Amino acid sequence: MDRGAARSRKRSQKMDKAPKADPVESNAQLAKLLQPTKGKDKGAGKGRPQRKQKERVDAGPDQYKAKAIRTAHALVYAQSAFAIPPPPERLEGVTRIDLDGAECTDVSWIPPSVTWLSVKGCAVTKGWEVVGALEGLTVLNISNCGLTSLPSPLAGLKSLKALVATGNEWTALNDAVVAGWKELNSLIVSHSPNLSSLPSSLASLPHLSKLAFSHCPRLDAAGLPDLSPLPLLRDVKANNLARLSTLPPHLVRWGTGDLAAVGKSGDGDGLEVLDLGNCSLPYAAVAGVFGLSRPGKTPRWAHLRSLTLRANPLAVEVPAYADQLQASPDLPKLQIVDARRVKERARAGEVQMSRRERKAREAQEKKARPTGANGSGGKMRAWGAPEKEEAETEESEKKERRRSDAAEERPAKRRVEATEPKDKKKRKLDGPKAEKAEKRKREEPAAESAAEPKRKRKHGRGEEKEKGKAEAMAVATPHKPVVVVKAAPQVRAAAPAVVATHVAVADPAAQRAKKPGRSETAVVGVVDVAPARGGLDLNEALKEEEGSGLGAGGW
Repeated sequence: MDRGAARSRKRSQKMDKAPKADPVESNAQLAKLLQPTKGKDKGAGKGRPQRKQKERVDAGPDQYKAKAIRTAHALVYAQSAFAIPPPPERLEGVTRIDLDGAECTDVSWIPPSVTWLSVKGCAVTKGWEVVGALEGLTVLNISNCGLTSLPSPLAGLKSLKALVATGNEWTALNDAVVAGWKELNSLIVSHSPNLSSLPSSLASLPHLSKLAFSHCPRLDAAGLPDLSPLPLLRDVKANNLARLSTLPPHLVRWGTGDLAAVGKSGDGDGLEVLDLGNCSLPYAAVAGVFGLSRPGKTPRWAHLRSLTLRANPLAVEVPAYADQLQASPDLPKLQIVDARRVKERARAGEVQMSRRERKAREAQEKKARPTGANGSGGKMRAWGAPEKEEAETEESEKKERRRSDAAEERPAKRRVEATEPKDKKKRKLDGPKAEKAEKRKREEPAAESAAEPKRKRKHGRGEEKEKGKAEAMAVATPHKPVVVVKAAPQVRAAAPAVVATHVAVADPAAQRAKKPGRSETAVVGVVDVAPARGGLDLNEALKEEEGSGLGAGGW
């Protein structure tokens, strides 16, 4: 048996012999270990005396709660189903309850700590009194509950800020219940097939800023109350109303009430977002409201930035109604038409303009941009100058540049003409025909051109080159002339060898006082040597002439 197995066996024997601890004592010891100790580790290891802790009565195991219970503040039935009603320990500290899908009919077990409640899809018949007594409830969702009217106990929700009540069977909303929601800022009653009117008590809710009553086929203009007293109303969704063929005259004033109701001064700005899409509005019903037929002196919709009118009869009558809306003086801040941005977003210090105006501005700025012509001698175009003045300035600059270029070309042309050889000037005068003849002459066989060597002028330096022959250059100095002989490649010829000698002696008196440069070297003589079968006679080729000082022995 190895040592590890032996140790394990001894350890198991000791555990069997040790008396088992009482579960009550174990729980007490665990509670003692879990007790928080204040300042216990502050003086540890530093020689400081530990403070005496007051003796406390150990709490029993029943007083400890599971961590899940202490930290859980929401019950969402769709995420984890729970028993209805849940046990009391499960509801402690819960602030949010979502019963969507639970098919709950009794909500009397809702704890008073709830601030967010959704009973969507639940045909609730009991417990509305408990819900109405929730003092901290701010959000309530009662959609698809099959309600024919608002439960009267809900009038006690003094802190309610948002109510979602879609898909119910009511024909109207109780004025008394709605009037009790003084803190309400959002009301959504869309998709109510039997709703024919909105309560007039909505005008007494000073904090209401968003109202949606779309997809209500029985609602018409007569069922819309005057919401002009509301100072904070900004967003209204009234789309998909089949019976809405006219707009109430007070719609223009919605959201322009006195701000004193919310503790501020002045009046409200009015609507900013209005959705009237897919209704039964003709062009005549819209033209008078939005200033398409009667431009007013002052904008009636001073702050409306988004307007939706698509899928209405007016789109067939006047397809270009969107352009008319943009040009209407009653809509100075309109940016979005039918969910499409038609004007750039408002920014601090910038003026709003349509796409057409923005393109015109960019084109004008492009034309008025400076050309940067100062470097070429012209005058820089003035920023923002009119188009006519710009054209005149540009024409004058072109003339000035042409004159300066011509003035610079004249002396250069004269210098080139002075340095050109006579034969080149003649070719210029004779024209294309002379150039063609000269080209043909250059392309003649080498045998014909051997008798008359051509000299090529390169860069005006007078350097002489001769192809297919031996070259000899003699550089003369005032004291001693020098001759350099360069042998040419041998060429077979039937004629006997001929030696042609051409010697030109430079006059030392004609030399310049200063040292001649590279281009001023004097050519003393050129000796042409033609090969022969029998070899070259240097004495005959280099025989001494009078005054030359050259000869076979002069090497």
